Amino acid sequence: MTIEDATNLAIIRFLGEPWCEETKQQLSETFRKILPGPYEIDWVFEDHTPEIKLTFPESPEATEWMLLHR
Repeated sequence: MTIEDATNLAIIRFLGEPWCEETKQQLSETFRKILPGPYEIDWVFEDHTPEIKLTFPESPEATEWMLLHR
């Protein structure tokens, strides 16, 4: 599964919900269930659409994960 696929699946579950910290937390938990990995999640709301920003530690495992799921 790609990062984009997981993002879309997570967002679909929360369409119509108000954009707030609780929604961002729920989106993050849903994304991690769909695509677990070594990253930190931040959601940015631009053009009326939530977009995911993933931050990875510098490690061979994180690099391998990014190459596998992009």
